[in-house]
Amino acid sequence: MARFCFQLAVLAAISSFDQPLAHGIKINGMDVALKSYSDCDEYPSLKLAFKNLVISQAAKKKYVVDGEVDLDVDITNDVKAQVEVSRCEDSTGEDSCEFMGMATGEKFCDKIKEEGTPWNNFMKQTDFGTSCPLKPGKYSVHNASLEVEDADGISLTPGYWKLRMEVFDAADASNPIGCSIAEVSVDVAREGY
Repeated sequence: MARFCFQLAVLAAISSFDQPLAHGIKINGMDVALKSYSDCDEYPSLKLAFKNLVISQAAKKKYVVDGEVDLDVDITNDVKAQVEVSRCEDSTGEDSCEFMGMATGEKFCDKIKEEGTPWNNFMKQTDFGTSCPLKPGKYSVHNASLEVEDADGISLTPGYWKLRMEVFDAADASNPIGCSIAEVSVDVAREGY
């Protein structure tokens, strides 16, 4: 489930926030298109903001990312990310949704420092680099590639999916430093990889 959530989160968190992806991307033989993306309403002042970020699919499992990140807090090894995934019959409301699972990620600094991993390779191509903690500032991402493996054992079925992504610092787990909600549609791929 963690790898599946990661792939959907990559699509949602690194896609253009100004307009949904018209062509979408392919994951496990499915066409996935971002339909909406927004910050969580209950947290108006977040310390982690993505701007003008765009993802494009370069190959079956390779994505290229461009954009900026505004960071108003240190990102340390104590940062924890959490993604909740629900599958809905359609986009009309919460009553058609079924909670499918949750994935968490911890030890951020350890992950970006581990040579040969997707995150280490990705971070090396950005203004962030792989040293930790990440300090507050404005960071650029230009033509940074991220390779993602298939989500083996996860049934990515056609439908409307909702993802809630939150990033917390262990020192204050009650207030996220980043929170967003994405909605994606999934259809059987018409052609491709």
